[in-house]
Amino acid sequence: EAIDLPTLGNQYYLDLANYYLESTQTDSARLYFERANTLSLDPAQQQRAAWGLGWVELMEKQYQGAVDYFTQVSSSEGYTGLGLTYKKMGRQSLADSLLRYALQLEISNNPAGLPVVQTLIIEGNSIVAFAPNLAPEISHLYTIAMEVLPDTSRLLFHKGMLLKAPLGQYRQAIQLFESLLETPNPGFDLEVYYGIATTYALWGKSNKALESLEMAIQKGFDRPELLYKDLDWDRLRGKRRFAELVNKYFPNYSDK
Repeated sequence: EAIDLPTLGNQYYLDLANYYLESTQTDSARLYFERANTLSLDPAQQQRAAWGLGWVELMEKQYQGAVDYFTQVSSSEGYTGLGLTYKKMGRQSLADSLLRYALQLEISNNPAGLPVVQTLIIEGNSIVAFAPNLAPEISHLYTIAMEVLPDTSRLLFHKGMLLKAPLGQYRQAIQLFESLLETPNPGFDLEVYYGIATTYALWGKSNKALESLEMAIQKGFDRPELLYKDLDWDRLRGKRRFAELVNKYFPNYSDK
């Protein structure tokens, strides 16, 4: 039920709407984004509200409504939203053009490129967290980004993580991770081996999962708590070989 808080200002409505959006409570998100959009005289706040309403429409599969709202947002975020929406609508060529344009806008604001990669990964992971059905579109966005950004290894890695879960395309994820290992990168390789290990774990290939996990540990993986918190290990956690591997490399770890 909506709470009438007229004195708290439009930024409060935007913050509340974002909370509901990330919680996938789209009806409440729509309500507060609409309030902010209607009441605000600040163009930046109006565009943020339109952006949020675009996401509400996209999550509810109201694609024309999403297009109408994202068109009101004159930033890379608006063009990205349009690109993802048109991808959902099957208009591949237009979607790709819009996604490339959004990326070029980001690059023009930061020629170094690396912060664009970091921002893209953070935003992509956030989107998939509250809208898993958009994982194929985010994966495609990473593919487009790799055509125009200078450092793509991180994007490639995170595309592999999307292929692993929620998409469940384990073979493709393994192939992508292994391609990253062709160019040794100390400090990053351990993440790749851990990605391979968790992919095999979800795939049900326990021997390969544990072999890859041991390789990750030998490369420097030192977070045993993940082995008991990461849901990817649920199927292997009760196996004797899993316990032996943890005890071998983390004998003093007690939170099991």
